[in-house]
Amino acid sequence: LAPSQAQVYTVKPPAESLSKTIMAVLRCLQLLVVFAVIAPSAGKAGTDSTPSKPTPAAAATTRAPIISTDLFYDTADLIFDVSDAVYKRLLGPTVDKFTPQAKKAATEALDTVCAKAGIKKALIFEKVDAAKAALEVVKANAAAHMATATKLATDKVVIPVVALFESAMPAYKNAIPKTLGGFAIFNVYCMLVLYVFVKVTLLALRIAFGLFCCFCCCGCCRSKARSNGKTAAKAAPKKKEAKKKN
Repeated sequence: LAPSQAQVYTVKPPAESLSKTIMAVLRCLQLLVVFAVIAPSAGKAGTDSTPSKPTPAAAATTRAPIISTDLFYDTADLIFDVSDAVYKRLLGPTVDKFTPQAKKAATEALDTVCAKAGIKKALIFEKVDAAKAALEVVKANAAAHMATATKLATDKVVIPVVALFESAMPAYKNAIPKTLGGFAIFNVYCMLVLYVFVKVTLLALRIAFGLFCCFCCCGCCRSKARSNGKTAAKAAPKKKEAKKKN
């Protein structure tokens, strides 16, 4: 009986393991199908929960100017900062070392001149201070007149022109600066871009025309020259015969 029982035990386990394997494969397939059905719906739900894209009108309100005076101000700040750093590292120590000596020499020279000319040094400083005050007044008046002219030009020219453009092109609202300096820089930038575009277009047309003449006109001229050469070669013996007869 022991051999027969051993044979029974050796036959049953393979069948059971095969059935378990098949069931595991079927369950995996079921999980894959369920995941394939759920994943698209989850993706749609995620996209629906995201905010919608802004409309052109909403995007227009957040449009930044194409170019403004900030570009030049930032560039000037960069240049000044670099020059200041170079000055402090290279020339600063030397200037700081010799500045007190130079001031002392200038003061002594001024005292000597005033003593020889019989002029009080305090009177000279008073005249210098008065000139500085007059210069400050001139600067203040010029700045006031400049501000008035700038405001007038902005209100009468810049704002109406920009408003007219924005009414015609709402998608480009706020793209043009509404200040006099920004508006002038924008116009110069547009003219520069237009100039470059025209120059590039003319260069492309010249190249295209040159290639056309090279392949077409020169080919025609060469064919005509060959035909003229053949006719001239044929006519030469006839002329020689005519001359001999004469």
